[in-house]
Amino acid sequence: MMIKIAHFGDLHASEKTKEEALKAVEFIFDECKERDVHAILNCGDTFDGPITLGDKGPVNELLDLMFSRAQAPQFIIEGTKSHDIPGSIDIFEKLGGFQKQVYLHRTPASYPLVKTHESPLLNTYVVPAHDLDPGEGTSWGHISFLPALTKSYLARDITASPEEMNQMIAEKLRVILSDFGAKAIDSPKPHILMGHFTVAGSETSTGQVLMGGEIILSPADIALANADYVAMAHIHKAQKIEPNIYYAGSPYHLNFGELEEKGFNIVTFDDDGNLADVEFVKNPHARSRQTIDVRFNPETRDWDLSEKPHPGADVRIRLYAPMHEFSDEIVDQVEATTLEAGVHTIKVEKIPTPENRVRAANLSTAQTLRDQLIEYAKVKGIEAPESALLKADQVEEVVN
Repeated sequence: MMIKIAHFGDLHASEKTKEEALKAVEFIFDECKERDVHAILNCGDTFDGPITLGDKGPVNELLDLMFSRAQAPQFIIEGTKSHDIPGSIDIFEKLGGFQKQVYLHRTPASYPLVKTHESPLLNTYVVPAHDLDPGEGTSWGHISFLPALTKSYLARDITASPEEMNQMIAEKLRVILSDFGAKAIDSPKPHILMGHFTVAGSETSTGQVLMGGEIILSPADIALANADYVAMAHIHKAQKIEPNIYYAGSPYHLNFGELEEKGFNIVTFDDDGNLADVEFVKNPHARSRQTIDVRFNPETRDWDLSEKPHPGADVRIRLYAPMHEFSDEIVDQVEATTLEAGVHTIKVEKIPTPENRVRAANLSTAQTLRDQLIEYAKVKGIEAPESALLKADQVEEVVN
């Protein structure tokens, strides 16, 4: 039978993102149930910093969704320490007390899988072989876990120069990946690798190719695991790096500048365990986050928009102009025009720009206010009004 695996990551649930994060999880679990998915892979950064157990935080609702909506077994790995802070994802282990199949991994691990139930009358799921008594399942594939490992973790037993240490850390990762490949060799296809890392050549939502960072894996490094499908997280833009290396991206928009569609992957394997299809399922609840620069044009006295607002987006408007050009009327006008485009929310930021001041060559040598005003008017290409010159004379007289 064809086996379907769901792949997502980078949920970044927090008090701030609670609404969209919970909608995204609900959508993913409902789609998995509708499409008869056999296992769900959560590839890290489930949270965005410290978690709150009270009403304001997302934890209680997230647990409720995992308990009530997620029918298939869930495999979860730890993301970066700044997001899945130590101890945060441990809360998912409590679901085991409710007989929910949740498999949590904070360190590298690798083991064979089985599929349960051959009867068409019962749901079929993919679970670890060690979770069933012999004879309860049919051998199906292998899974390996590579959570977000820090340099301090990988270098805890290394004493060397910084340059040598980086080389030794890279070699340590290659040993781990090679070990995954060796452990999977006796299991039937497919071999699935879950990871939370930057892969060389991956792109951010802005189109920037990432070639630097704390730890980067190359496609050649990952190939050592001999995996049929590599489910990655950490980069928020959904993309395929190699024929078998995929980022599902974040399931909703997390930062301004993220305009691409968001969702998750459903991965299908054929009867022989070969990778048959990777479908990106769009999240219809995800709102794009757009930044629009609006600059004041001193010649036309107009405001030039860099791009059109996206309907339904959360929009940040950055107004660039000399300080004296800002007014409540202008801000209200920009807001009204943007809202007419059907955006969801709008935030306006005023960014003062330096003015280009024109100086007259003879201005510094003019002896009186009248002379200074005449010289300045010449540079501006106008004639100084007599009324202004008379006032300059009056000011000069009072001062002197």
